[in-house]
Amino acid sequence: MINSVTINHKEQKEYPHPCHIAKCPNPGRYQLYATIGSDELPDWEGHAICSKHLVEEARHRPEILMSLIDALIDAMEEHQIL
Repeated sequence: MINSVTINHKEQKEYPHPCHIAKCPNPGRYQLYATIGSDELPDWEGHAICSKHLVEEARHRPEILMSLIDALIDAMEEHQIL
């Protein structure tokens, strides 16, 4: 499975970009970087998005949730937790 969601790591004290959604003050912790599913990506493809808006989008796109679970399993295996 190809992960469709990347995690933006903190650089220095802040995330490089705020959430792409208009007037959202939250930090952009995630972003989509590849096509998911058969539908087109939302307008924030490749732009930072906050946790809240990612969850809202994932309610309509289970592929996003599966991508996050896959990333979690990879991290757990890397640290020999799983």
